Amino acid sequence: MTLLKNPHEEARARIIWGESWVEVHHWLIVEGGLTEEQAEVIIENIRNERAAEVRWSGLRSLRTGLGFLLVGGIAAAWCWWAWKDRRFSRMDGLPIASAIFFTGWGFHKTVTGIARFLNGRAEGSLTEMD
Repeated sequence: MTLLKNPHEEARARIIWGESWVEVHHWLIVEGGLTEEQAEVIIENIRNERAAEVRWSGLRSLRTGLGFLLVGGIAAAWCWWAWKDRRFSRMDGLPIASAIFFTGWGFHKTVTGIARFLNGRAEGSLTEMD
């Protein structure tokens, strides 16, 4: 007999908000009155659902990162062209700074996206991801 109205939905909410699997598993058994096997089935289903969502988040981060890398690459190419042809002005700091920023941020987002996509794991709440 379960003590909770809908243990699957309550466990899902806890896990999506970043609570650990172990804590939710224990909570399902103690508060929910579920057996060990029932709790494991619920946790495994939610774990698979969370991994799929983390992978989608990884793809979004990868897409964003590649976009930033493209913009940073264009800014870097413009800086190279201006330096090569000695067409500098007092505004050259802006394209150089933007090339550094966009390339750095794009690299960060790309690496994060690849890591999330490949392993399907991430710490914290799914709603705060990205």
